[in-house]
Amino acid sequence: MTDVASSHQPASRGASRWLHGRRRTQVISLAGGPALWMVVLYVGSLLSLFLTSMYRLSDDGSRVEHVIGAENYQEIVDKSVYLTVALRTIKVAACVTLIDLVLALPIAFYMAKVATARWRGLLVASVLVPLWGSYLVKAFAWRSIVGKPGGLLTAVSPTL
Repeated sequence: MTDVASSHQPASRGASRWLHGRRRTQVISLAGGPALWMVVLYVGSLLSLFLTSMYRLSDDGSRVEHVIGAENYQEIVDKSVYLTVALRTIKVAACVTLIDLVLALPIAFYMAKVATARWRGLLVASVLVPLWGSYLVKAFAWRSIVGKPGGLLTAVSPTL
């Protein structure tokens, strides 16, 4: 009788039994799709950026010519201004990565494994609150630009 009862079980129950105790398979099946989608978007964006970086401007600089070539990269190497900016950008990216490894990873580990719930909340707030500063600056800047005595409104209609 158990054979008849087990044959009428939904397919999801069989999958659930199969997944039971297979932690790695559970994690991959749950996070694999979104992670794959993020990788596709990330790699696709990088590939698109790389391809558009190989386009060149017209002689007068007014439009992009859809002819692929390595002239832009050659110009980076040939002109010292572009080379200096590129090397400085790589240096800043490396320094930020190193600082993150030295500061952020230990703080994140402490918050996740050691800190009590009360301290964890305070630490999360202390990390996130400084990030709000840029939003406040943007909000006040837009308010001064489009507000009642703002510059844009005065420029469009000086009688207001």
